[in-house]
Amino acid sequence: MIKVYYDNGQQIVANALKTSISYALSKEAVVYRDAQPKDYRLEQAADLMCTVELTALKFDKGTETATDRKIFKNRRDFRKNYLKILRRKQF
Repeated sequence: MIKVYYDNGQQIVANALKTSISYALSKEAVVYRDAQPKDYRLEQAADLMCTVELTALKFDKGTETATDRKIFKNRRDFRKNYLKILRRKQF
């Protein structure tokens, strides 16, 4: 089951999401939920933390993707500008 949370802030984005997801997946596999920022901030923070930690593992193993390199540049810059800052804020 895939849950899609979107606040329908931009109708063109909402339409693109629904069209592409419906095309790629069975209609029974997708649940659309209304999302308001106040309701999902914690989930966004957790997602960011997990993404940064996963990217750290990929850089450590040398399996980073072209997208990782495009966004984060290289291992050194990633660790300095993202990973170090994130880990200081974790509790």
